[in-house]
Amino acid sequence: MDITKTEARLDQITDMLTELIRIVGNTNAVVEGLRKDVEGLGKEVEGLRKDVEGLRKDVEVLRKDVDELKNDMKEVKQTLKEHTEKLDYVLFKLAHHDADIFNLKRIKP
Repeated sequence: MDITKTEARLDQITDMLTELIRIVGNTNAVVEGLRKDVEGLGKEVEGLRKDVEGLRKDVEVLRKDVDELKNDMKEVKQTLKEHTEKLDYVLFKLAHHDADIFNLKRIKP
């Protein structure tokens, strides 16, 4: 009986080892799949980093362009203000000259 029990126990251990080997094999396959997925994600993340860096450079260029446009607008506004002031002065002088001419025509006999 001891031999029968021992054989049964050995068969049980053999079955357990066989199941354990199968589980380890499946686990290794899953781990390898996950490893490939992680590598793929790493490559995608690297691509995204490059894209983000490109976007940062584009944003920097846009900021410089906007600053330049702001400065140009300030200059345009200043020039417009100066020209408006000059035009107002010219219109004022023209109105006085017109009044002077009108008065001269009235005085002439």
